[in-house]
Amino acid sequence: MAKICAAVFLAGAAIVLSGCSPEAKAGLRSWAFSPTTYQERSWLNLEADGPATGYGDKQIDDKTFVINSVGSEVTTVAQAQDLALVHSAKLGKSRGFDRFIVQRSRAEMRCSLHHANPVVELTVRYGAENDFDEAKASYSTDEVISDLMPKVQRPDASTTAKETAYVANMRFCRSGGTNQIVDPDRIKVSG
Repeated sequence: MAKICAAVFLAGAAIVLSGCSPEAKAGLRSWAFSPTTYQERSWLNLEADGPATGYGDKQIDDKTFVINSVGSEVTTVAQAQDLALVHSAKLGKSRGFDRFIVQRSRAEMRCSLHHANPVVELTVRYGAENDFDEAKASYSTDEVISDLMPKVQRPDASTTAKETAYVANMRFCRSGGTNQIVDPDRIKVSG
């Protein structure tokens, strides 16, 4: 009897969903996923399919690192940017640096049939306050951690926020978008 009820329910759900957009159909699954929180992942090739969510870093020299964050399908680009900035600050602080600058930034959407994951990559250089001239926009490690860590640790995980993020990510991918410009007001790139 339970198998028959499950089959009838699934058939009914298929009929109800037949008139929905692809984003809405797939978005119904979003309740099961969570926005990406501050969690480490192993460094993976960002060109590979299906990267784990979270942050990673790769050292270039004593003061320069490439920081990346990969968001879940219900994570906004802004949340992925915040995650990358927080990790940049925490990594710098753990190495004794007070400030950092973003030398290069890239944000893109990893698109597949049913998923759209925001990927943010920052190249950062660390130093003390007097290491950077006034023309370069630098971040304080302490200020970034105090301002952004609460948002990164407790992202909005409401059903509405997750569905909104999922649909926005999928629409971007379905509209032919492959890259997104990082909001210059959110990430200060020195140049």
